[in-house]
Amino acid sequence: MKLVKKVEPQTVLNAITELSGFTSEDLSSDVSGGPTADWRHLGMYIAKEYGIPLKTIGAMFGRHFSTVSSAERKVKSLLQHEEVSSAIDKIKAKVENTQEE
Repeated sequence: MKLVKKVEPQTVLNAITELSGFTSEDLSSDVSGGPTADWRHLGMYIAKEYGIPLKTIGAMFGRHFSTVSSAERKVKSLLQHEEVSSAIDKIKAKVENTQEE
């Protein structure tokens, strides 16, 4: 069993926008590649880690919920890369710090 603290979707989105420099509009745009999509995928992965429902995550990023599952698989396959794992750690720390305020 994995117990996680409830996190509001907006908290995850705020952490991603703050760390990436992209706006929430950028992250939910039609851009399907490059850095915008990479940060979107990380955001979807983190949101899923915090137990946010797939449909809610999809709505957060302007995508169908099935895209969330694809993003999760993609990020999981990249976890061994330092850049990806470091970004995830930073996002989670930002979310956790926001939760404590």
